[in-house]
Amino acid sequence: MDRDNLSFGMKVIIVIFAIILVVSLMLPFFSSCSIGGSSTGSTTDESQTDTSSLSTVADVDSAYRDKIATLSAKYESDSTSLLSVANMGNAYMEWAQELASVADSSSSEDADHVAQTYAQAIPYYDAYLEQEPDSNVVRMKRAICEYFGGDEQQGLADMEALASSAKDFSPVQYYLGTMYEDQGEYDLAASAYADALTADQSNSYNLAYSALIRMSLLSQYGDASSSSVDVASSSLDAGGSDSADGIVGGLALDTSASSQG
Repeated sequence: MDRDNLSFGMKVIIVIFAIILVVSLMLPFFSSCSIGGSSTGSTTDESQTDTSSLSTVADVDSAYRDKIATLSAKYESDSTSLLSVANMGNAYMEWAQELASVADSSSSEDADHVAQTYAQAIPYYDAYLEQEPDSNVVRMKRAICEYFGGDEQQGLADMEALASSAKDFSPVQYYLGTMYEDQGEYDLAASAYADALTADQSNSYNLAYSALIRMSLLSQYGDASSSSVDVASSSLDAGGSDSADGIVGGLALDTSASSQG
């Protein structure tokens, strides 16, 4: 698809649809993923908000402006606190995700609002990475915010670089697949999903069956090889399983340093 030749209205529709597509894949993972390091820590992420009653852009904005105000007070009292910095970045990212889920697909104003809110998370993730540059979860979230915050190519490039340096961290491979899928690069998407399976054959991140579903769907487009699905499926540890209501699962991470964090 030649995006340069599309009308502005069609570009807006594609942007909103793409955001909703990828957000629908990401939300189960991020709903229980507090950024940082160790998977055994007890520190909780305070940025999560009850969104069950939010159905309009105005509802979402109101809820998250209140959340940001509360978190900002804590952040301003100690801007070097990893937890405070993480919570600010997570709150803006979550805000953007919720906006995308209720945005008017025909509204350029809504599209800009979603992108700008994603972009607001980036400075906080940068501040976090200044103290913990090896945090793969934060680097991954930053790349996602960059991608949906108005710089698709740089966001994709950053995710590709992270996937190359963190081959054993399957969530990065998985979300690289969602970006390739959004770009219409179905062979690359299927390969990334296969890499996610290879990186986590015991299915400890609960990504396996979601990746297999995506690969199976991609094979129907005709570009992605259906043999990739069979190979990836056979490599999966038989003991892994995903629940229907939590395919992507999540990470319980605290704010201590870790190579995976």
